[in-house]
Amino acid sequence: MFSRTIPEEVSVSTDALSLMIVFAAGLLVTLNAPRAKAAAEPPERDEIAPEHKWHPEDLFPDDDAWEAAFTELEGELEGVGQYQGRLGESAETLLAALQASEAFAMKAEHLYQYAHLLNDQDTRVNKYQGMLSRVFNLWMRFEQAISFMNPEILAIPEDQMAALVADPILAQYVFALENINRMRPFTLDADKEAILAATSEMAAGPGEIFDLFTNADLKFPTITDADGNENQVNNTTWYQLRSDEDREVRKAALEAFYGTYHDYRNTLATTYSTHVKVDGFNVGMRGYDNSLHAALYPNNIPTEVYTNLVDTVNANLEPLHRYVALKKQVLELDEFHSHDVYAPLVAKPETQYDYETAVEMVLEAVAPLGKQYVTDLEAGFDAGWVDVHSTKGKKSGAYSSTVYAMHPFVLMNYKGELEDVSTLAHEMGHAMHGFYSNETQPYTYHGHTIFVAEVASTTNEVLMIQKLIDEAPSKEVKLYLLDFWANQIMNTVYRQTYFAEFELRAHEMAEKGEALTADSMTQLYHDIFQKYYGPELILDGHLDMCWARIPHFYRSYYVYQYATSYSASLSLAKGLTEGRKRTRMGRQRDFLGFLAAGDSKYSIDILKNAGVDMTSPEPIEDCLEKFAWIVSEMEKELAK
Repeated sequence: MFSRTIPEEVSVSTDALSLMIVFAAGLLVTLNAPRAKAAAEPPERDEIAPEHKWHPEDLFPDDDAWEAAFTELEGELEGVGQYQGRLGESAETLLAALQASEAFAMKAEHLYQYAHLLNDQDTRVNKYQGMLSRVFNLWMRFEQAISFMNPEILAIPEDQMAALVADPILAQYVFALENINRMRPFTLDADKEAILAATSEMAAGPGEIFDLFTNADLKFPTITDADGNENQVNNTTWYQLRSDEDREVRKAALEAFYGTYHDYRNTLATTYSTHVKVDGFNVGMRGYDNSLHAALYPNNIPTEVYTNLVDTVNANLEPLHRYVALKKQVLELDEFHSHDVYAPLVAKPETQYDYETAVEMVLEAVAPLGKQYVTDLEAGFDAGWVDVHSTKGKKSGAYSSTVYAMHPFVLMNYKGELEDVSTLAHEMGHAMHGFYSNETQPYTYHGHTIFVAEVASTTNEVLMIQKLIDEAPSKEVKLYLLDFWANQIMNTVYRQTYFAEFELRAHEMAEKGEALTADSMTQLYHDIFQKYYGPELILDGHLDMCWARIPHFYRSYYVYQYATSYSASLSLAKGLTEGRKRTRMGRQRDFLGFLAAGDSKYSIDILKNAGVDMTSPEPIEDCLEKFAWIVSEMEKELAK
């Protein structure tokens, strides 16, 4: 509750100062794009129409106002820590401490957001990078000032805490305090907690070593494309090269990319093995059942949600095997190799959509969410939530950023392609989630956990692509859209689940005392990957070294949330578009309730209230049933 991050943002690219989590499920990479063409020179910002720009001045009228607010807030920092050692005195004291913390945090978020927006709209202006650094530093000092709160609350005897919480003046904080109290069985005495806190920097070591090694020290070779151009293979260009239309380019890219990881397999194996040992140390010290329990318990996610995902996907691998076989057939391949997994199946449509058309397409696509949603979304478009176009110096990618007591801000780099329309629907889903949470919840509960953060956005995206498929003007466009959707589900559900299965099995091996070596982890990954993609795939080119390059593995048991979020979205979309009208109207109310719930209940319960029970196989089955439908539709279209 009291360890906060700024700003609340879901983004496909983020700066080093942002502590927010980046969701790959929101990253709309064109998986089936041909080799990139040279992009036109973007315009300067003053060449863009005012209605296509966001409005940082809604936060502060100018930089001078920001400076005055920063100075004022810096002067309030000392007062935040005045309640240390006093939280158990009375309900009034505890309330004052909570309110002081929240008031400071909200003001700091506004300061951060202003500098963040201005920096991202033109990263060439160093001034705003400096302002970001100053806010970040202030935030770290604030985190240190309130670091006593959770441990001190947990140190209050349970009967005394029950009496405090029973006071009506703390009514707003009952759930938040109960959620902190849940950690009591796994909280140690003060001396042991101090020792664990002192080891936290060492515990973060494997992840930091991995990041530095793979981003700074790892050197990749270059390859030559079909046009004779040299291409540097690295962690960024790999995503484009793996889907190049030329098979030899794809093969060379895969061997160069994963071959490099293979060359350093022992170092990377030791790094990851040490991370897993850190997890085991935490389990032993705190008394969790195992590392999975330790990772999921803080957000009250039952471990059955994780194991149910893995089991259900394993029971529904046949549609993925059919998709691989279909790809092999369409590409007219004698053998289907690792470098063919992301081969382009269908030519990309050349159709362009101006921004106003895209807005109308999004509004029409989300109509199943009800009139109120559409009205509020349209008002957001009209109010300048979105910074639309690419301009010189502008941050790449797309994100939605929400701050309390303010409307959302959405960054786009809109180029008029079909994927841009889908990205707009996705990011506005994030924006509406934040908008309704902010409108309904007090500051205490205005955010939402990672477990549900992608659900609203992906629901919009699913509604959009289903509508586009239903209204496709030609066989070629329909096939492209079907394949685009198939790739999304393959990458976001199947792929993230076999990552999740690898993590689970690796931790189980360690918990049994088995060594995690380069050979054992490569074999484990090889077996899981082969199982998922089926007998048609010849796994070569060191693709089974993929375990060595996934940064999310250093945030244990994190990736499964991509798959659960996407599955929940598809299940929600199904309920909103199928069945009787009265049922759909009820689902609309439930969906708006989900958006408005913020963090006021446990995420698993918020989804249940919206009609999705992630403890059951049904949402996963709904998703994979849709994938099977997509493959069947592709087979039908190709047979015409």
